[in-house]
Amino acid sequence: MKYLIIIFFATSTLVISQTISGFSGLFTIPDANLFHDGTLNFSFHYLDKKYVSFGDYDDNAIVYSATLNFLPFLEVNTNFVYLLKHKGTQGIGDRSVGFRIKFLDEGNHFINLSTGINNIGTAFGGVGAIHKQSIYIVASKKIWKCNLVIGHGFKVFKAADYQFIGLFGGISLSVLNNLELITEYDAERFNSAVRLTLLKHIKILAGLMNLKDFSGGISYSMVLE
Repeated sequence: MKYLIIIFFATSTLVISQTISGFSGLFTIPDANLFHDGTLNFSFHYLDKKYVSFGDYDDNAIVYSATLNFLPFLEVNTNFVYLLKHKGTQGIGDRSVGFRIKFLDEGNHFINLSTGINNIGTAFGGVGAIHKQSIYIVASKKIWKCNLVIGHGFKVFKAADYQFIGLFGGISLSVLNNLELITEYDAERFNSAVRLTLLKHIKILAGLMNLKDFSGGISYSMVLE
């Protein structure tokens, strides 16, 4: 039995990946782990209109983003939501900036532990234009080929709408070295997805929001010298 326990808690070599909003995580929810220091990630994802509050849930959108880790414990993300059939003026789309700070690393502790804020612009006013805001704390643990994530989000600032408010969590399973199977609960609904890694730097993410509505896209990562 003790050997089974040792095997069960063995750490795998799971690769950190981007969500459809660009920050590190599963399908939509954040992870407590961060990209490696000096990593720059770009992503381009399609999002079903049922989950695009910026478009009043009436227009599908493209979410494009950039995420930078320039310290071992700090991640900064900026993303833009561009409505596909919007007839009015939207410029480059709805803009959002967020960051995450990592406090514990499972290399030295039992778990990864981080806190983050989505859409930091909320703190500076313009409530009606601030979408999908939250402040959250999240923990994660790699066990064998699985990455377990659990967190809780809070309403701290006023915003037009929020995400990850309450308990959220999920699990990803790494198979065939370049394929991940993902299931999660984002504090509102259950989602599922698959992620395929190509040539180490390219990741294709495809999933079902609420287990029925397709969203997904592609991301690319590079290490800055």
